[in-house]
Amino acid sequence: MSIETLLKNPVWITELWTGNNRVQWHGDGRWQPETPIAKRTAFTWPNHPGGVKIDQIRIL
Repeated sequence: MSIETLLKNPVWITELWTGNNRVQWHGDGRWQPETPIAKRTAFTWPNHPGGVKIDQIRIL
């Protein structure tokens, strides 16, 4: 079962902390990353230092 949160407006994000969840984000028209981010992970986008634009977060 997954919980998907639709954000009112797309947001720019520079870091994501997963806590006790596995997480994916929706951006560029698809769910990313293909393999969900593991629990208790601080995830950043070093190739995009200004962050990425997301419109949904999925908790798996």
